[in-house]
Amino acid sequence: MTESQEPQLPLRLGSKASWLAYVAQQLGYFNDENLAVTLLNKQEIKDLEAGGGRLDAQVNWFQHAVFGVVNGKPQVAVMVLHDAPASR
Repeated sequence: MTESQEPQLPLRLGSKASWLAYVAQQLGYFNDENLAVTLLNKQEIKDLEAGGGRLDAQVNWFQHAVFGVVNGKPQVAVMVLHDAPASR
């Protein structure tokens, strides 16, 4: 990325159950994609949702996505970021 490119896209990312987002941030992956990511912890996510706010994206386990759909939370995309033998 060069200085002359557009400003970074702000993104509120929740990561209740995975360390992947924190590793990606430390390795500069978000910056490489021109994303100004703010990582929120569990309490910050609860506070945001209690105030009527929404996360822009979230890294979570599959059962949390299913629970969200069942409880009326919109799901735009679900994808597997990492896999374990027990999940097959």
